[in-house]
Amino acid sequence: MNIYVKKFLKRLLKYRLTGQFKSFKLTNTIPNPNKTINRIGLYLHIPFCKNLCPYCPYNKIEFDEAKARRYEKAVFKEIDMFEERLKDKPMGSLYIGGGTPTTMLRGLLNIIDYLKRKFNTLRNDICIELAPNDMSQEVLEQLKNAGVTMISIGVESFNDRLNQKLGRKMEGKIIYDSVVRAMTIGFDSVNVDLMFVLPTQTFEELRKDVRTAVECGVHQISAYPLFAFPYTELGKEMKIQNVTRPPGRVIRRMLAIIEQECLNNGYVRCAVWSFIKKEYKKFSSVSRHYYKGFGASSGSMLGDSFYVNTFNVDEYCKTLENNKEPIALSMPFNTRQEMAYWLYWRIYEMYINRDEFSSLFNKDFNKIYGDIFSFLKLIGFATEDKEKIFITGKGSYWVHRVQNEFSLSNIQKIWGTCIFNPWPKEIRF
Repeated sequence: MNIYVKKFLKRLLKYRLTGQFKSFKLTNTIPNPNKTINRIGLYLHIPFCKNLCPYCPYNKIEFDEAKARRYEKAVFKEIDMFEERLKDKPMGSLYIGGGTPTTMLRGLLNIIDYLKRKFNTLRNDICIELAPNDMSQEVLEQLKNAGVTMISIGVESFNDRLNQKLGRKMEGKIIYDSVVRAMTIGFDSVNVDLMFVLPTQTFEELRKDVRTAVECGVHQISAYPLFAFPYTELGKEMKIQNVTRPPGRVIRRMLAIIEQECLNNGYVRCAVWSFIKKEYKKFSSVSRHYYKGFGASSGSMLGDSFYVNTFNVDEYCKTLENNKEPIALSMPFNTRQEMAYWLYWRIYEMYINRDEFSSLFNKDFNKIYGDIFSFLKLIGFATEDKEKIFITGKGSYWVHRVQNEFSLSNIQKIWGTCIFNPWPKEIRF
């Protein structure tokens, strides 16, 4: 497709979804959210890792004991700042990401306990991302005792050769044993993340990875193609200027293998890249429409505003030690933009609940977005019943491919800037 035609179509779709042609703008201002929110989720970011994977696009630094203790105290101060605003508000789930959260296990457990004491309505799922090389029996039992109900394990691959290609210092047997160990603890949901379209990965190697995950008995399998971001070590090595995607035909063929193996073993599709056993709860980081994030680089979505904390751990700690909010960038949201934000993540989860939309926005979904989904139904990318619209298996890749045109470039602009500049003045996207 001609690059100018592609840009025009992107701008046209952006206008249709958000009601504006012009660029969005994040600025270094402290927002003053005042929208009434009936239910809110929490996010906690722990940026420390023992080994920094060269392909990982997330905000992380090498673990340091003194820095971790300082970070724990800073998170406490940020929680204190928001106690009055969030106290007694009905809470959704708590999601903990990283980094590798368990690298600072004692501090992590202290923060979980502090959140539960400060927000006594936090009685729902506590979900956490784990790395296989930090999942001893003791660690898993302590997480379970702290109230963690759902875990996601960054397996990526059980294959030693492919892990070496990724620059990971993990053996397949250790990864396998960690997953099996987690299944014995009794979490409500155990998800494993697999990566595909890895350098030199064959179709049979991918098939074996999926079958190994199935053999472990995990409740959910999520698989993601390897994207290369310019600011990661992998991106620097490749000397790329923009986010690089593997060829679409290879992604589709490998996704078909994943889908076939999962469906043949009793899993059903629950998101673009995810498959779950019907009787278990879905592990997802995108199910919280409104959420408050704590920690360096955490985002917050409060209806009429979105903001992100500084990515720099030292700056995050220093700002809170000076009793200031560590917000680096913020952006006001109007109702139409919030609708588009909500819709983006519901499409990712493969279904749209029209009643939920009406409850949130007091609008008829069909009047706002009905024509878009009529077209998707016409070409076989969507179906519907009285309450919901479903993205079909046929449409899952292509609908998400369109989403990537917006999300990957925006992530690159925001994260790629914030990783190198603790306090950017402005980002347009």
